[in-house]
Amino acid sequence: MAISEKEHKRNTKQFLIYSLAFICIIAIGIYVKQKGKSEDEQINKYGSSTIGWIYYTQNSTRGLWVKYNFKVENKTFKGVLRTYKKGIKVGQKYEVEYCLVLK
Repeated sequence: MAISEKEHKRNTKQFLIYSLAFICIIAIGIYVKQKGKSEDEQINKYGSSTIGWIYYTQNSTRGLWVKYNFKVENKTFKGVLRTYKKGIKVGQKYEVEYCLVLK
């Protein structure tokens, strides 16, 4: 049983769309991985640490959201992270690794 030219064009178009979507997903994955690696390299090379404190937590279906502050050179910085660790409470102190970017 032979397929019609119209069906062949539709199948080819569908194949190209799926292929392009797959390539985009792979490219985004590579970009995200390289960006994370670059940030880790900057912290390893130029980073410092200080003591930060937690001022807000919220449980969600995707883990625990934590908001924290830390001070560097009398300036207060804020951050947010998602974690699955248990027992994190508001007011808790911990070590923060940071890397200031100079403009």
